[in-house]
Amino acid sequence: MSFNVRQSKAKEVDPNNSWTNRKDACLTMLRETMPDVVGFQEVQMGDQWPFFRDSLRASYDGYAIGRRDGKVKGETSGFLYCLTKLTLLEHGTFWLSETPEVPSLSFDEKYYRSATWGVFKVAKSNRHFLYINTHMGLTYKSQVEGFKVILAKLSEINPNGYPVVITGDFNVPMDHDAFATARQTMNNAIEVAEKKVNADGPTYNAWGNEHKYAVVDHIWLSKNVKCLLYVTDNKPYVGHEFISDHFPVIAEFKF
Repeated sequence: MSFNVRQSKAKEVDPNNSWTNRKDACLTMLRETMPDVVGFQEVQMGDQWPFFRDSLRASYDGYAIGRRDGKVKGETSGFLYCLTKLTLLEHGTFWLSETPEVPSLSFDEKYYRSATWGVFKVAKSNRHFLYINTHMGLTYKSQVEGFKVILAKLSEINPNGYPVVITGDFNVPMDHDAFATARQTMNNAIEVAEKKVNADGPTYNAWGNEHKYAVVDHIWLSKNVKCLLYVTDNKPYVGHEFISDHFPVIAEFKF
């Protein structure tokens, strides 16, 4: 699952959309869907990450660092994973910049952008895969160059050539130039899934503003990964038509 939660510091026009009022709905969604791994975007390290981590501690563990300082400041693209399904073997974070090893701004982007990764072993099969979660920039240059950084990092963090899953809010549609190179070795789950649910709707819902609807949240899979199911989860939870300004997107796959 990829889920842009909408950061808690945002000043919402409708108070119903404030983090305080919808955080329990977000938690309910996760408890009902129970993803094996969920990658977050816009989660603030100070309040949102501890909320999810601590609330789901009985079933999940996770990894996250703040993208502003590599420690605790700002948003994170951290992930949680199900303890009974997966074992985390390695993990790390890099920045979508010209100096990816340290917190840094680059490529005309005004916000820090990072990617968080983990190598997992699947309990049922003992097979391994590399998982990467990210939140890409808002400018064309940062989008194209940022995804190049992700692809360049694959040989370093995936020397064994494990199947790769990349989730995130990419801020661009699936036919964007940023993905041109990736398409040589990867598929977008929404395009190749054997079964699709709500795949014709937006992933960015803009709190119901139809003029801003867009499909910018994606799940990319190595071509040796078979996608069984893709879902844009646009259901209401706990009386909230929208639990965030993005819908969670989910893929079920095997390799």
